[in-house]
Amino acid sequence: MYKGLLGTLKEALGMPDDRQREIEYIDDTPSEVKEYEAKLKELQSYATDSLDEDTTKDLSRFLDRLRAKKQAEFDIPVTEVNVEDETYPLLARWKQLEAAAGEPFIILLDQVEEVFTHPNEEIEGELDQFLEAVQLIFANPNDRPAGKLILSYRKEYHPEINEGCKNFQLPREEIFLKRFAKKDIAEIVKGLSSTERLQKRYRLNVEEGLPA
Repeated sequence: MYKGLLGTLKEALGMPDDRQREIEYIDDTPSEVKEYEAKLKELQSYATDSLDEDTTKDLSRFLDRLRAKKQAEFDIPVTEVNVEDETYPLLARWKQLEAAAGEPFIILLDQVEEVFTHPNEEIEGELDQFLEAVQLIFANPNDRPAGKLILSYRKEYHPEINEGCKNFQLPREEIFLKRFAKKDIAEIVKGLSSTERLQKRYRLNVEEGLPA
C-alpha cells in the first residue's frame, strides 16, 4: 500500500502513520509574534466562515508558512499551528534519533516522481502536504536536524518538484546523476572484489562475464 511521501517519511523515522497533534506551547513568546499570530488567527477564522473548503485549506497552509517564517526570525520554535499539523513530532523524533546515535541522521526517499506517476486519490495535494512538513522541519536554522533529507527522482519531473521546493522556500542543493555507462556498472559489480583487502574482508567472488 502506497503510504504517500509524508507517510514514508514518518516510517523512515520509526513513527506510526497516524495523525499526531502533540504541539509544545511556550509562554515567553515575544509580543510582536503574539500580535502577528492574532492577525493570522483572525484571517483564518474569516476563511473558515467565508470561503469554500479547498480554498480554506490552501490558505491555512499558506498561513502556517507565514507563521513559521515569523517565528524563525526570533529563533524560537513554532507555537500554535494548524490542529492537523504533524510536523513538530517529526522534528522531535528526527533530533531524538540523532541524539541517540551521536551523528546526523540522513533520510533518502527514492522514486519521488510516483507522486505524479501513481497518484493516490486519497491523499489530496500530496506533494504540497509533504513539502509543507519539510519546510516546517527545516524552517528555523537554529532548531533543525543536523542531518539531511535526500529526494531522488527522474529528471523529467525536476521542474515540478523544484518549483514546489521554491514555493516552500526550502534550502537545497541539486545533484544530477548521469546514466551509468558500461564501465561504471562493471566497476560497481566488481567493487567488493577489486582489491586483496576487500576480497579477504567480504570473501566475494564475481563470475567472469557477470558485469557485462
